[in-house]
Amino acid sequence: GDNGGQTNTATVSQSGLLRALAAGAVTVRAVIPYTGVATGMSQSFIAYARVVIRNREDYRLRRLLTSDPLPSPVRLRPVFNGPEFSVNDSGQMAFIGDISGLTNALMRYENGRFDLLASTAMPAPAPGALISSFQPASINSRGEVLANFQASGGNGLGSALVVFDKSGAGKPVFFQNTTQGSFQRINFFNTTRYSLNDSGTILFMANFAVPNTLQLQSGISRLVGADVQAIST
Repeated sequence: GDNGGQTNTATVSQSGLLRALAAGAVTVRAVIPYTGVATGMSQSFIAYARVVIRNREDYRLRRLLTSDPLPSPVRLRPVFNGPEFSVNDSGQMAFIGDISGLTNALMRYENGRFDLLASTAMPAPAPGALISSFQPASINSRGEVLANFQASGGNGLGSALVVFDKSGAGKPVFFQNTTQGSFQRINFFNTTRYSLNDSGTILFMANFAVPNTLQLQSGISRLVGADVQAIST
């Protein structure tokens, strides 16, 4: 070993073959004796070699995908055959855009500026869920944007209605499979670009379970604060 003593890290056979037994560093001393050498001359050749033994590389990591920021510039364009833009009287717009063909994103436009509010593969409001797609966005005169997230994971609670305020902060207002009063397991939300008004009331279509039966119904409802009110079923 490095201390000149015995080591269990490696062995050297009679033929001079070094065999590694563990990871570590060893110093190998080799002696080649001379024969027929006159008295007073060197009787052997001695050499030292430092050997570093490392674990065998059983596998190699190769990065295929990354969450690093996209290199600038990126190309933003409307999603092909995607939902229509939502526009208010101030010229603000909310729409679903395609970013360099890599992801779809919920965008807000105002005075020449594009703000990214959310994108697919970002965490959804429910723990363990990821955004997989969007339904049409809706923007009101206050610049608030209603997003209808479709998500995977999250124990069935991933999909949600989320309202983004002027600063871009999102607040979940209703989760899929929520039960409220006679509306049980409300799911499969459908929204349009007109679904959010200036008072913050949300109009949507959804399925729900009829109490004490296995029957499902569809209906148009509005969400006022945290209260779901049926309009037509």
